[in-house]
Amino acid sequence: PLSFLPLTPFAFQALLALAEGERHGYGIMKEVEERSGGTVKLRTGTLYTLLARLLEEGLIAEAPLPEGAERGDE
Repeated sequence: PLSFLPLTPFAFQALLALAEGERHGYGIMKEVEERSGGTVKLRTGTLYTLLARLLEEGLIAEAPLPEGAERGDE
């Protein structure tokens, strides 16, 4: 676990948002903005780059899709 530290402020905020449950990208952005009182705002490009890195590092996992759904349909 120590190899992941220190977390960037964006990574920390995104992980806090995801700690409460599954969220899509927009939900993460809104939760981070609300939680930080508007002081941290994730832009789309930053968020998806961050999520790809957290996924690669094994800190998050993709949620299973509902039956019959395909990626990109969410």
